[in-house]
Amino acid sequence: MRKQALLLLVVLFFVTSAAYAETDASQRRNQAPDKRIADLDRRIADLEREVGNLKRDLGFYKIPAMPVVLTLCGKSIPLANEDVRERFEREFFQILEDRGLLTILVKRYAKYQALIFEETSRAGLPSDLIYLAVTESYLNPRSVSKANAGGMWQFIRETGKREGLALNDSIDERFSIARSTRSALGYLKKLHEEFGDWLLAMAAYNCGEGRMREVLSNQGTRDFFELYLPEETERYILRMAAVRRLFQMPEIRAQRRSERPVQALHGPGVLHGSQTGRSYFRARPVNGPSVQNLS
Repeated sequence: MRKQALLLLVVLFFVTSAAYAETDASQRRNQAPDKRIADLDRRIADLEREVGNLKRDLGFYKIPAMPVVLTLCGKSIPLANEDVRERFEREFFQILEDRGLLTILVKRYAKYQALIFEETSRAGLPSDLIYLAVTESYLNPRSVSKANAGGMWQFIRETGKREGLALNDSIDERFSIARSTRSALGYLKKLHEEFGDWLLAMAAYNCGEGRMREVLSNQGTRDFFELYLPEETERYILRMAAVRRLFQMPEIRAQRRSERPVQALHGPGVLHGSQTGRSYFRARPVNGPSVQNLS
């Protein structure tokens, strides 16, 4: 009797389990279309967001056809030369792929462009010299290099003193936008008067006029693109040309117009203290428009 009752309980259990399983499967079948639709809606929304991001990226990276020749300070960059073009594109695309850096450069360029152009115009020099400051310091007035070159134009102490900047225990005019810009432009003017070519003058600013004199004396050419120079100096000129070309792109020009220029140009920076890799300065105003230093 017990065996029969146990057998009956087992049969009832399996019958009940089967009934519940069938009911549950039926419910899942009824719910499945709704869940699939919801999943598809979410996926479509995700894809639409991805498409939107891709469109923005494509717009940002849309590169106009490059001409055969670019200019920098009125001098041609011969992109028809395959070696020069490859070296130029190396600099161009390295900057272009770093969107964060490019955004910072655009913002700083918009802040300081009018002020630096005012100084180049006053000195009768090419406005393209602003790209030298972009290449030297990313237009950061507080920049300090590993070699202790300082300021927007990256003067070392000896050159800064020679070019008329005050450097002592209480003041360091390398960090004054106004004074350092005027000194840098004066130095570049002297280099151009000596070498008679803006590409050579800017290269000498990077590698030193003594090194440039030696190179020109030994290599028998004054064509920058035919000279054998330190790699940093060879890249230096092409990096300036790449930045100039980038800033000609419609998307970059539009972003520049959206930025507001600063209204004040600070005078000599007064040294109060320093930490590794960074110095702290208080600036006192000079006559004329001024600009606030970047942190």
